[in-house]
Amino acid sequence: MHIVQSGGRTERCCLWGGGSMAPQCALLVVLATLLAALETEQHAPKNRGYSWYTGPCTKPWWDHNLQFTPDRNSYGVNEELQLTCPGQLKPSFTSVKCVIQFQEPSSIAQYVWMGRNSTGAWIHIAGAVWCVETCQRPQWDTKLHLTPDLQEYRKNDAVMLSCPEGLQPSYTHVRCAEGNGALDDAGSVYRDTWQGWSSTGAWLRIEGTVQCLGPCTKPQWDHRLQFTPDRNSYGVNEELQLTCSGQLKPFFTSVKCVIQFQEPISIAQYVWMGKKASGVWTRIEKNISCKEKCQKPQWDSRIRLDPDQEFYNFNKTVMLTCPNGYWPSAMRITCVKPSPHQGLSAPQNIWFMKNSTGLWPLAVGDMRCVGE
Repeated sequence: MHIVQSGGRTERCCLWGGGSMAPQCALLVVLATLLAALETEQHAPKNRGYSWYTGPCTKPWWDHNLQFTPDRNSYGVNEELQLTCPGQLKPSFTSVKCVIQFQEPSSIAQYVWMGRNSTGAWIHIAGAVWCVETCQRPQWDTKLHLTPDLQEYRKNDAVMLSCPEGLQPSYTHVRCAEGNGALDDAGSVYRDTWQGWSSTGAWLRIEGTVQCLGPCTKPQWDHRLQFTPDRNSYGVNEELQLTCSGQLKPFFTSVKCVIQFQEPISIAQYVWMGKKASGVWTRIEKNISCKEKCQKPQWDSRIRLDPDQEFYNFNKTVMLTCPNGYWPSAMRITCVKPSPHQGLSAPQNIWFMKNSTGLWPLAVGDMRCVGE
């Protein structure tokens, strides 16, 4: 005899003896059981249907070098465990735990592994945890500020460097190139390797230390030079203007101080750059002085001078060209400083042109582009 409650009524079913009501009684038992389970779920606390998801988390298949503490095949939900690696390698997360999360909008429960980041916050581990090379925080100038500021950096992690106001880091960006396990040139000494982003746009190995550098000292060039602004020091990449008194001219009228790196040891140094007439900055190889120069002649606007400068040294040969279909009235010109005649003052400069005979007659009038 089995008692079945259905629709508020209590019925007795005989499940033995093979009577004619046995199949009907069996069906009622099954239906009653299903209805009771559904009713229990509907009146249960608001657990979103996840009360059944209580099994342990399976040990993840990450890097085979990883060492788990404790080391088991499964772990409880929210159980925190530690990860280490052999030798000098480091795991991308040292503390992990398995949690239950719910996939929206279907609200299906799933196991998810979380890792504790450098700030102590738990974040979702999107991929696998690996044993990787790391670099320790570099012991450089104590005035340097690192962003992000960590005790360890993974290989290829980029770090931005800055200094207190008025100072400039010898590298503004560095990265961990090779971490624990790197060898020196002799192949025996273990150390971290850092690279710095140079002004030439390349990653260079850093030898020595990175420093917060002071301003650039005013260069000791020709005493007749006038600096604008005129100070004893200048900031890195600060552009300033140079002029000379009277009819004298400096070779560069715009200069600036930059940081460059001496190859192959990549030691930072200050270098002064000068701006050409084309707008290109070039390294100043020797002292700038005030010299008498010839100003660029104001002739036919179609004429192109090579080199194209605002001022030219005396006796400097300059090539002239014109657009296609035209040619200049002279192919080459040069500027000279004439000697004064007795009792007469000489002009500041005069231009000569080279003709087809190879002579240098005086350039009378304007040079121009001539067509057919």
